[in-house]
Amino acid sequence: MPTSPVEAALVRLRGQAGGAALLTEWEHFDQAAVNAYGALTGEDLWVHTDPARAAASRFGGTIVQASLLMARFGAWLRAAGLWLPEPAVPLNYGFDRVRILRGLPVGAAVRGRLRLRALAEGDARIQLHVDLEAERDDAGKPVVAAEWIVAFLM
Repeated sequence: MPTSPVEAALVRLRGQAGGAALLTEWEHFDQAAVNAYGALTGEDLWVHTDPARAAASRFGGTIVQASLLMARFGAWLRAAGLWLPEPAVPLNYGFDRVRILRGLPVGAAVRGRLRLRALAEGDARIQLHVDLEAERDDAGKPVVAAEWIVAFLM
């Protein structure tokens, strides 16, 4: 029987490793959010922020920055329950692979598809190896696919 909330979460995560994908709720990014993100990060290329010019592009309109989608990964990880509670401290350990496979039109629905590939337990650290996709609602290939490692310091 688990003795703490962290141990209970570890028991649950051990059971999920190698299992089925978990899905987040659908969400949308409007033009104002994309513009604000572009202004904050400097990723304000016309394909993201100029609807008139982007309408004539191969995308047919503005697209959400892939880095904005990747900024949602942490929230998607928590929403999918792939998380350890405090006092564990989460850290982005890095990506083994990231691929940007297609654009996400501004306003289109997107959600996270996450699968806990493996759980690595050490003395003072737990690493979650997560396959993560940002998928559109048109059932085509994902927008972004990544292999992400999140470390929790114990």
